[in-house]
Amino acid sequence: MDLEHLETCKFYTVEKYDIHGTWNHVFPGAFTNVSVLEGSGAIDGCEISRGMHFIIPSGYGNCRMQGRFSILCSWAPDKK
Repeated sequence: MDLEHLETCKFYTVEKYDIHGTWNHVFPGAFTNVSVLEGSGAIDGCEISRGMHFIIPSGYGNCRMQGRFSILCSWAPDKK
């Protein structure tokens, strides 16, 4: 997995992940917006491919990612 941190401010964070094989990750924040930029694979057994967009809800826990794909992820910090 390759990570490119793109932006952080008090309102949100944006990162790009390039997945090559298998990677497990717990996303922070209230929820995570995900856009599949290229490639294909699966997240927790759900097939994904370029052009798809989805939300990982708050408290989802571990995401198991498999395949060869790039995703753009953004999230707002948890309100404490």
